Amino acid sequence: MDYRRPPSNHDYRPDCVPSLDLGSLADKDNSLKAPVKDYEPKLDSPDTASTVSWGYHDYSPAASRRDSKRPPFALHHSPEVTTRLSGRDARPASVPRLDLHANKDSVTEEQHSKRAPLQPPFHTHDEQPSRVLSSSRPQSSHRSQMSPSGVDLEKKIEALKLAEARKREHIMQKVLTDQLSRAAISDPQQNDSEMPASNRTNFSLDPAPQIRNLHYTKVRTTTTGTEQLLSNCVNFTARILTRDGQFALRLLYGFYFAIDNTITVYEYRQFGKQSSALPFVNRGSYSHIVGRRKGRNFTIQDISVGSDLSFNTSSQGTLPATLAKQPILKLRIVEVDDTAKEKVVFGGSAPFNTDAYSREMHPALTQQEMEDAKIIAQIQIAIQQKIRRRASKTLTGLARHFEKFGRGDGGKFTQDEIKKALTTFHIGVDPKLFSSVWLILDQHDDGCLTYSDLRRYLFGEMNEFRNSLVRKAFQRVDANKSGTISLNETRKFFCPHYHPLVLSGKTTEQDIKEDFYDLFDNRGKEISYGIFEDYHEGASINAKTDEEFEAVMKGCWNL
Repeated sequence: MDYRRPPSNHDYRPDCVPSLDLGSLADKDNSLKAPVKDYEPKLDSPDTASTVSWGYHDYSPAASRRDSKRPPFALHHSPEVTTRLSGRDARPASVPRLDLHANKDSVTEEQHSKRAPLQPPFHTHDEQPSRVLSSSRPQSSHRSQMSPSGVDLEKKIEALKLAEARKREHIMQKVLTDQLSRAAISDPQQNDSEMPASNRTNFSLDPAPQIRNLHYTKVRTTTTGTEQLLSNCVNFTARILTRDGQFALRLLYGFYFAIDNTITVYEYRQFGKQSSALPFVNRGSYSHIVGRRKGRNFTIQDISVGSDLSFNTSSQGTLPATLAKQPILKLRIVEVDDTAKEKVVFGGSAPFNTDAYSREMHPALTQQEMEDAKIIAQIQIAIQQKIRRRASKTLTGLARHFEKFGRGDGGKFTQDEIKKALTTFHIGVDPKLFSSVWLILDQHDDGCLTYSDLRRYLFGEMNEFRNSLVRKAFQRVDANKSGTISLNETRKFFCPHYHPLVLSGKTTEQDIKEDFYDLFDNRGKEISYGIFEDYHEGASINAKTDEEFEAVMKGCWNL
């Protein structure tokens, strides 16, 4: 019996079929027509100049149309590089090749020789002269006329304006929300509503004060205003009249509601990434506390730039503790929405007559107020002429003299103390004129006057445009908002290189620095906002126009 394994179907080959010899398998045309002669392959690393290709092959359709004499694989030193000339890159044979490096030096020298000499900028000291554009260059738009630093400054100003507009919109929405939600609930008419006897907690003859439940609260009272009525208001910004830098630099946002002649003031506060508008002065009908108009209610004409608003701090529960200690809070209006004011006053149709327009938009002065203004202007002119050359040193020295008394910002001084201080600083004043001014300023008949009122009415004060530049310069230095600046902080920003007097050659940069650095006490090395403002108040006395004062501030503080 044959136990051998039968052959499988794969191993079965008929006898008539020849066996397959893989070693002699080849085609007749399997030979290179033009082989590489004397080729010695180099198996070096791929980073050398001549190596065997490590798998490089062009499988693109264009490769199949190339010359068949080239071997299929790159067994040569480097693959051939084929350049394809497009219609843009084609160069006729008659045109010479352009060499950009040949005339580089000559072109550069020619450009420098033709370039006009550049003048240093006037306003800021951080702008390099090389950034200023030449006037020969075509200027297609306003932005193309500006240097790169000027364009950046313009963008920064636009961003600040946009942020300010968003801030005002946020405050306005907050005010409307507060007034619409609080007015109806806190209205005194809510207590006049009759409640059923079952709601009383005491049934004796003398019932206790009734407790008003939400069910018996009126949704709207007769004095409640709608959103449309409350939106008919005049917006204004104000600052606090104080020498304390922590409060003098705050900008407040006020609203005058024409529906009931009430005023409210809010403050915009930033808490990290969150912001909120908090009430600073509660909404109400207020009147003048000081001055010739004492007792008169505030009107829409009083909402003007440069006007003062006074409030009793005892009736305000949202003031900071430092300001609440003072009996009176004084605010100075620095900006008013004239468009909204015209709409309220004239109903949308303002008169073309200038006198009629001014009479309705600004408060009318009485005869007594005009006489008081003449007397005050007379003594201011006399004092300013005497201290013009030493205005900054006199005002700062006088402020330090009264600080030695230790009576604080709201401290008052007698008439004898003020006369003695004026004599110490060689400020002679006519006794009769001084007595007349004292009668005007001493409205409380207590024989005392604060230093803030003394400096404001005897020496004069800068307008709100100039004061805004001073506050901006102080905020630039006082990064931590402490209300004081040190000598080291000032040296980082104070650079009078482009001061008008330095540019004109009348003084040197070092003289202006020494004059300003004398303000710092050798012991404390810090100055307050009040001293800083007094120094620039003296500079404002010597500046005849706002443009001249603006040039001084920008030339020294790079605003």
